Amino acid sequence: MVIIHARDVSLTAGQSPSVIGTAAHPLLVDQRTSTEGADRRFRVVRLTVEDHGCGIPEDLRERVFDPFFTTKPRDKGTGLGLSISHGIVKDHGGQLWVESEFGQWTRFHVDCR
Repeated sequence: MVIIHARDVSLTAGQSPSVIGTAAHPLLVDQRTSTEGADRRFRVVRLTVEDHGCGIPEDLRERVFDPFFTTKPRDKGTGLGLSISHGIVKDHGGQLWVESEFGQWTRFHVDCR
């Protein structure tokens, strides 16, 4: 089963998801250099696609957005889907990131202002 939902999320300047896909949330990075803006809150729209399949092993999560990375056999895929998606979201000022519990579920989030 795949679950898709969208919601408003409030983030604090400098806050970053503690998951793979971002070092510092780019929607907030411009606010982190100012101590005045350190406590400012920002609203983003978060689109989440979730499945309750086998999850992504921790050692692979860091690579899911790498171009040409795939766990499929050579003739079954190119490994470009998530890399291209990541680029499109980034080019539009958003952030694509993933969280997963191996053996349980995976969630891909798109945050945008």
